[in-house]
Amino acid sequence: MDALSILKSYRKIIGRFIINERELTANTVTGSRTISVTSTRRYQVGEKIALLNTSNWDVEFHIIESIDDARTITTAHDISDVYPASTSVIRKALGDGLGTDTFIQAIYLGDPAVISHYPAITIDLKSRSSEWLTIESTKETFEIDISIYVEASQYENQFELMHTYADAIEDALFRSFYPLVDPYSSSELALPITAGDTVFRIENETDGLLCRGSWIWFESLDFLQYNRLKSYQGNGIYETVFPINQDFDAGDLVIRPKRHIFNTLAHQTQYGTVMKETMLKAAVVSIRAEEEVWRHTPFLDPLTF
Repeated sequence: MDALSILKSYRKIIGRFIINERELTANTVTGSRTISVTSTRRYQVGEKIALLNTSNWDVEFHIIESIDDARTITTAHDISDVYPASTSVIRKALGDGLGTDTFIQAIYLGDPAVISHYPAITIDLKSRSSEWLTIESTKETFEIDISIYVEASQYENQFELMHTYADAIEDALFRSFYPLVDPYSSSELALPITAGDTVFRIENETDGLLCRGSWIWFESLDFLQYNRLKSYQGNGIYETVFPINQDFDAGDLVIRPKRHIFNTLAHQTQYGTVMKETMLKAAVVSIRAEEEVWRHTPFLDPLTF
């Protein structure tokens, strides 16, 4: 099965829990302390954020003084420039109290020899192995390294920063035990869902898109909730086994995974120094993910192998 999709899934998890990038929905005003974003979830009062214009890499750092609602943040001091909503984002800034203001600059698939900005994260597949799990399926084991690179200058601050990132990644991976991996069936919700509902409707009315008895996931920008299908009532209308415990809006996704990923575990972390184009401190979080793959061989004749 496709290994690249697994790497992309882990990049999504890290982006959600570590970077938590959110786009601005309105231009900032010089001298104001208000930032309007697509979502304030996973931000907390007292956290440091990077306000970044991705078109020119202009950035300033702020402490969150209050979270006014699900879309508005108030900072502890004035914003010094206009950040256009079309090109600007906020990201979590780690390292507060460590003598440095910084944030993850990029997440790379693979492990490039040259990285333009630090700190950076790489996600690299190291190996894949197969063994029989049942008489009709194999267990595919993927060994993946997630590396955190920080510059080795200002040694003690960067060393502590590297450990902060490594701990945050380990925590995020333990919380996200089941990464959603392509390919999977999905469709947008046709109608909103209120917490406690057991019936929902999707835009795609193809029979069998979501199979009775299968596990499904409801996904919005802020939430990822699992459930199980009890019945299909026709015209894109389904009933769940368990009450849906979160509000979802029309346009949010309903996903039926097609790949059985299990036993995902960040089982080892190594620390050291590496040399790329400059001296770097590095922490490598090694992940093992296993997948069951059905192996159906069509019968042709007794001599077919």
